[in-house]
Amino acid sequence: MAARELGWNEEEAEHIGMAALLADIGYSKIDSNILKKEDELTKEEREEMQCHVSEGANMLAKLGLPEEVVETVAFHHERFDGNGYPYGLREEQINKGAKLLAIIDTFDALTTWRTYRPEYSSQEAAEKMYRMKGAFDPKLLNSFISTGLFKEH
Repeated sequence: MAARELGWNEEEAEHIGMAALLADIGYSKIDSNILKKEDELTKEEREEMQCHVSEGANMLAKLGLPEEVVETVAFHHERFDGNGYPYGLREEQINKGAKLLAIIDTFDALTTWRTYRPEYSSQEAAEKMYRMKGAFDPKLLNSFISTGLFKEH
């Protein structure tokens, strides 16, 4: 797990692991026609898709999961520069679990085949992520890349 390789303690690693497994549970509340749509999403459809983070966080809070897990799910699409969603948080407003999950989630998305593009190699994904100025905590991204966690998986 990436958190342990980055030197995080056992509880932090456990929380990020739970959040990673449950991050997209909120998609269960999104209209399946939008989820299956192959064409470009409308503005309204994108906004509905973005609700998956708050829907998921609400579901996990009701289940009594640790606050760190709930916040990580709620914030994992925030960007370091404040241009993410759903709250427009930036830098230290975003918990470190969400910062790491954003990196892991993006890396996974880039290295996974999609109907609209082939997957990138791990090296290509890492290079693309470095070019996504403002998206990620630069120190955490550097640490993630330098651990070798980005190697082919």
